Amino acid sequence: EGKRNEAKRFILLIDTLYDHHTRLVVSADAPPPGLYTAKRGNEVFEFERTASRLIEMQGHEWLEDWAERRKDGAMASPEAQQVRA
Repeated sequence: EGKRNEAKRFILLIDTLYDHHTRLVVSADAPPPGLYTAKRGNEVFEFERTASRLIEMQGHEWLEDWAERRKDGAMASPEAQQVRA
């Protein structure tokens, strides 16, 4: 119960990185499903999704997609894309 605020912040961070197809390099003391072990509350469901996203972000397909988007300039800010146009 005492870690709900931290869990919500972590969930929001991972959701944001995932939605922006961002590469994430991090080390942890446990695999994604073991990072938050609360048994009740909205965060339990939300963290299951977060763990799933973290696992997906570790995959070869995610890294290939990230590299391709970076190569194509999809990772650049809108301002940088306007300068290139």
